[in-house]
Amino acid sequence: MRVRVELVLRGQEPNGLIDIYEVFPTGGVSGDWNSTHDGVRYLFPARMESGYYRVTRDFWRSIYPVYSGCHDRLPLDQSRSFWERFALMQWWVQPDRSQGFGQTHHTDPGNALGDWRLAKILRGLLRHPDKAVRMAACEDLMHMLRAQDECWDSVAPEDRKHLDRFWNALSVESVWEDNRRFEQRAHRVWSDTMRNLGYAEPGSMDALRLFTTVRDKRLRQEFCELFLMHFSIDRENGCPASSPPPATIVTENGDVPLLGPWLGSNVSAQR
Repeated sequence: MRVRVELVLRGQEPNGLIDIYEVFPTGGVSGDWNSTHDGVRYLFPARMESGYYRVTRDFWRSIYPVYSGCHDRLPLDQSRSFWERFALMQWWVQPDRSQGFGQTHHTDPGNALGDWRLAKILRGLLRHPDKAVRMAACEDLMHMLRAQDECWDSVAPEDRKHLDRFWNALSVESVWEDNRRFEQRAHRVWSDTMRNLGYAEPGSMDALRLFTTVRDKRLRQEFCELFLMHFSIDRENGCPASSPPPATIVTENGDVPLLGPWLGSNVSAQR
């Protein structure tokens, strides 16, 4: 592949155009393999081999799409993990972001953010001036299937049918109903998650935090009381239940709290 270099994240490369080689089978295949298209931004982890760049993992997924636009650096600094910085960059909105912005598939290959942190970023994007960004964030929150879908009420009824850009195998109405079913069994899920917490199951703490931002106000109040009873010193939660759910915006300083409207004057708005 001939690749145009916009940003070197590790190492050095003075040339604007480079060739990257990949070995792949030509027969029938299945699974998550590398797939690239002209005119799309990607992260290419590559190594130098006999004077040539070669992808670090032939065939199986090692090339990741970048939807958020052109950047001149990663968020945060080198004291933080590379995959955390890359995952944050995926939500650092730029004016030339692609139409795929909002797609969550392959945006966090190192699982560095977690559901709680992602939910806060998506809630920040609900305040973005671009309607397409707001709709994508709402769709992603709905498809967490943990009743994080309070944005449904802010979307005009005629626009709700468009909350299917990335998850169009399911009807929007059925996803909304799935979230209501989660609310009906929320207490049982909470109890199951609490039991798993003792085994340090990955994501358990994030799952508990999400209970403090469920759409139903009565349930949210109940889970805030439960959460604070068990984790009184934890500051990563949606309590008190009377407050807006926490939201963040990604900047060069990482994901920082967004307490009011969307910040910055260099965002292109398409209402």
